[in-house]
Amino acid sequence: MTIKNQDNGVLNHIRCNLAELTVKEKKAASYLLRKPEEVADSVISEFANTSGVSEGTIVRLSKKLGYKGFTELKRQLIIHLAEEKEGFTYSDVTSEDSFKDILSKVVQSSIQALTTTKKFMLKEKGEKAVEILSKAAIIQFYGLGEAASAAEGARDKFSRIGLQAQAPTDPDQQLISASLLSENDAAIGISHSGRSEPTIAAIKAAKEAGAQTICITNSPGSPLTEYSDVDLYTAAPPSVSVRDEVAARRITEFAVIEALYLGVLYLDSEERLKRLKHSTNIASKNKI
Repeated sequence: MTIKNQDNGVLNHIRCNLAELTVKEKKAASYLLRKPEEVADSVISEFANTSGVSEGTIVRLSKKLGYKGFTELKRQLIIHLAEEKEGFTYSDVTSEDSFKDILSKVVQSSIQALTTTKKFMLKEKGEKAVEILSKAAIIQFYGLGEAASAAEGARDKFSRIGLQAQAPTDPDQQLISASLLSENDAAIGISHSGRSEPTIAAIKAAKEAGAQTICITNSPGSPLTEYSDVDLYTAAPPSVSVRDEVAARRITEFAVIEALYLGVLYLDSEERLKRLKHSTNIASKNKI
C-alpha cells in the first residue's frame, strides 16, 4: 500500500487512503471520520465495539495508515482535533452573538471548509468526474432537502452550456429517472452525510441501469459511496456547527460543482462557450 501524504492531518489522511483499506478497515475508518471526538476519547476495545469490528482490525488499520498502532493514531487524532479547534477563532453560533459575530463565524468556517476540501481532493478523481460528465448524453443530479438546491444549481449550470442535465426533486421521480438511464449517461448524488435514503436509492438504480455514477459527500465510506464510481469528498469540519448543523457544508458542495462545471466547459471550450453566450443572451431578456 502506498501511504499518501500525512501532512494535512489525520482525518484528511484517512480520507485520502480509504480506497486502500479492506471492507472492515474502511468500516472502522468511516466511523472514526463520523465521530472523531468520540474515538479520541475511547480505548481500543470501545472503538472496536462501537464501529462493529475486532480490535485486530483497529490495529491493522492503524498500521496500514502508517502509525505504530492505535495509541499513536489516537494521539495524532487528539493533536489534530486540538489544532483544528485552536484554528477556529470563531466556532459555534450562540444566542449572545451579534449579526457581525455570526457573519464572521460563517465566513471563517466557510474558508476553513473550502481550504481543507481543496487540500485532500484527489486530482485524478476530479478529472475522471469531469471526463464522465463531458461525455454523458444525459446527466441526472440527485439531492434531497438542502442538497436539492445544490442539485438544481448544478442542473442550471450544465444546461447553460448545452448539456442535457436534470435534477428531479421528488423521490419517486428520482428513482424512475435513474432506472431509465443507460451506459451513455451519468448520475451525481449529493449528500453531506452520504446517508440520504432516496439519494442512495437513485444512485444505486442508475448504476444498475449501466450509467456512470459520481457522489459528492462529506462522509467517506458512507452508504452512498458504495454505488459511486467516483467519490468526491468535501471537508466541512464537524467542529463548526449551529445546533449540530454544519454551517459550511453547502458551500463546499457548490465549490466542487463549480469546479466540475468549469472543467467540463473548458474541455470543449469553443463550442460550449458559444452555447453559454447564447444562454446568457436569452436569459437576459427576462431582466429589466
